[in-house]
Amino acid sequence: MKIRKYLELTNKRKCLTEKSKLTDASTIGKVITRNITHWRIADDICQHGEDFVLAHLKYPPNTPIYVYTKEVDQYVSKSVINRGGQETTNVAIIVDYMKRFPNAVFLDIGANVGVFAITLATLGFRVIAFDCQIGNAARICSSMKAGGLTDKLTIVHNAVSNVHQKVSLRTGKQNIGMTWLVKTQLGKPTVDTVSLDDLLEIYDFKQAVIKMDIELSEVKALTGAFNFFQQVRVEAILMEFLESPIESKFGEKVLDFMKSHHLKPNDTNKLNEWEFNKWDTHDILFVRQ
Repeated sequence: MKIRKYLELTNKRKCLTEKSKLTDASTIGKVITRNITHWRIADDICQHGEDFVLAHLKYPPNTPIYVYTKEVDQYVSKSVINRGGQETTNVAIIVDYMKRFPNAVFLDIGANVGVFAITLATLGFRVIAFDCQIGNAARICSSMKAGGLTDKLTIVHNAVSNVHQKVSLRTGKQNIGMTWLVKTQLGKPTVDTVSLDDLLEIYDFKQAVIKMDIELSEVKALTGAFNFFQQVRVEAILMEFLESPIESKFGEKVLDFMKSHHLKPNDTNKLNEWEFNKWDTHDILFVRQ
């Protein structure tokens, strides 16, 4: 009897996975999410909220983007509302590399309200934007629809890690972009984690450019991307590089990963480009050697 129940449960899970199998075409213009077993399209997340603030990016000119109020988000949203952009130098770097590799997909890992993602999609590139905050995913979805980008953009509402688990989110005061993953805690919002390797269940990418800004979870994200980097030619990664108090030997682990996948720091203006302790910036571009 136990064996029969086990087989019935296994078959049920298999059928559920088969029914929910997604493809590249079926995910364009959608919010998707993955739990421990399978991906699904999350139309319930793509809902426009009354508290969404409509702003416009200066580049590309007059691009609509939905953000938070200045009071809720004193950093990215306030900058977009007041100046029409955020991290303009880094956005320009990504735009440059996507123009060099126009057939690549741009992965915006830690998309926030989507400044990078919306910019690149508006310029005509294929974009997949990841964010663990449901409010961010919903705003990117509204921006996608407002800008007519449903043929270019997919939004993934998950945290990126190396294991499948449910985690809680801790967010900085008036700073939506500063969100950490913590063990599940009562009363805090939760989200499922995915790995970059999980993308291979849906996509058959040949080439990619990546921006990664996920508040000290970069090592876990890279650890869960071995197969992805084996199958996809990653041309460049722009990442926030900060020593982590929770990840031992953060710098060494990141650089070991980059070296093993033929990526190196682009320009540190130092005698030894691998001496990360001497770097004078936290935003590091790794490029294919």
